Amino acid sequence: MFNLEFKIALFEACSSKISARIAILQREIKLSQESANADGKSSMGDKYETSHAMAHLEKEKLGTQLNESIQQQKVIAQAPYRKEHKKAQLGSLIESTQGLFLIGASLGQINFREQSIFCIS
Repeated sequence: MFNLEFKIALFEACSSKISARIAILQREIKLSQESANADGKSSMGDKYETSHAMAHLEKEKLGTQLNESIQQQKVIAQAPYRKEHKKAQLGSLIESTQGLFLIGASLGQINFREQSIFCIS
């Protein structure tokens, strides 16, 4: 069984991972916008319209990912992970025969302190 200190450090690592992803997505959105603005100075007609539409779709996709990451960050911040739980719920770290599961944000499998942990929501 893992202690409360381990679980707190794990949630903090998950929060840091989400924050890093948010920063990357914000940077990609900014670069995408700058690229779209630079393409706007072209007079290539249909080629411009196609690249402009593709840039817009990419920006929308990145925006969706950013919103999802911000939601994950909110869930992690509000999760009652600083206490022990008697049943599986938000903020629980569950050890089973199938592995370790952290109920918080859906981050997939991560490695933390030489442990493979599945972060689920």
